[in-house]
Amino acid sequence: MVELTRRAFTHGAAMALAGITGAGALVRRAAAQPFDLPIGIQLYTVGDDLQKDFEGTMKTIAQIGYRQIEGNLSVAGKKPKEIADFAKSLGLGWRSIHTSIPELQGGIDKIIEQAHAVGIEYIICAAPWVKDPSRIKKLDPSDPLVKAYGKYAPFVAVLNNLTLDDWRWCGDQFNIMGEKVTKAGMTFGYHNHNFEFKKFGDVLPYDELIGRTDPQYVSFELDCGWMVSGGYDPVAYLTKYPKRYRLLHIKDLAPNQPKGGAETTEIGSGTIDWKAIFKAAHGAAVTGYYVEQEPPYKRPPLESARISYDYLKGLTV
Repeated sequence: MVELTRRAFTHGAAMALAGITGAGALVRRAAAQPFDLPIGIQLYTVGDDLQKDFEGTMKTIAQIGYRQIEGNLSVAGKKPKEIADFAKSLGLGWRSIHTSIPELQGGIDKIIEQAHAVGIEYIICAAPWVKDPSRIKKLDPSDPLVKAYGKYAPFVAVLNNLTLDDWRWCGDQFNIMGEKVTKAGMTFGYHNHNFEFKKFGDVLPYDELIGRTDPQYVSFELDCGWMVSGGYDPVAYLTKYPKRYRLLHIKDLAPNQPKGGAETTEIGSGTIDWKAIFKAAHGAAVTGYYVEQEPPYKRPPLESARISYDYLKGLTV
C-alpha cells in the first residue's frame, strides 16, 4: 500500500477539503540564504494549531520569520478574505492554494473567482483521482481500510486502485483545468506525493504526467521529500525539466528508516541534501518554496517550524 498523509486524504473526493487562500505579491524580504526568495510554510504543517488558535498561530509563524504561506481556500471557519486580510496585516504573502480534481470538477469557476479575488497566483492540484469513481466499491464499516484510515478510507481505496489509464486521464484533466486557470491570469500546477513513483511495467506515472501535460498550461510543485521517499532524485528532475517547476515543498526525511519510508523531520535534521537541491533550483523556474512537515511530530509543530526556518535562514549554497 502506498504511503499517505492526512493532507493527501483531505484532497480526495467525497471529503470536504479545509483550506485557505490569501493575498499578497511575492515579498522579497527576509530572504533565505539558499534562494533569494522569502521562506514560506505550508499551513498543513501547523494545521491543528490553526484550528485551536488561528490568529495566535499565524502571528507565531510571522514572528518566526516566515514571509509566505500556502494552504487551501478555508481554514478554522475563516473566509478567504478574512484569511487574506489577516495574513497581509502580519506581512505574510499568500500566492498559492491547494485543491483537488473533484473540487475542480465541481466548481473550477468558483475556485478561480475566489482565488483571483485575494491575489492568488498558483492553483495547485494536490492529488490524483480516477476517471470512473463508480468502479471503486463502497467500503463496508468492517473493511480493514476503514479501521486503518477512518473517514479517509475512501480516498485510500481510490489510490490503491489507480491504473495507468487513470493517470493519463488525470494528465488530460490538468490540461483542461490548466487552460482555464491560465486564461484567468494564474498558474495551474500539480503537487506530487510518493505514489506517483509506483511503476506500471516500465511506465512511471510521474513521467507520464510531465510528458502528457502542456507546459503552457501545467506546471509542477515539487515535493522534495515525497519524491525521495518514492525513490527518485529532485536534483535530476529540476535539471531535466527546469522550466516545469515553479514551486517547491521543502520536506526532510528522518534518518534510520527503511528504504521508501515517509517519516519526516525538521529541515536539516534528515537525510536530504538541501544544498544540491537549491543549487539545482537556481537553474529552474522556481519562484517560491514552502517548508512542510508531516505528523507524527516529536516536538510541537511550531517548534519544529522554527527549527526548519533557522536551518534554511542559515543555509548557504
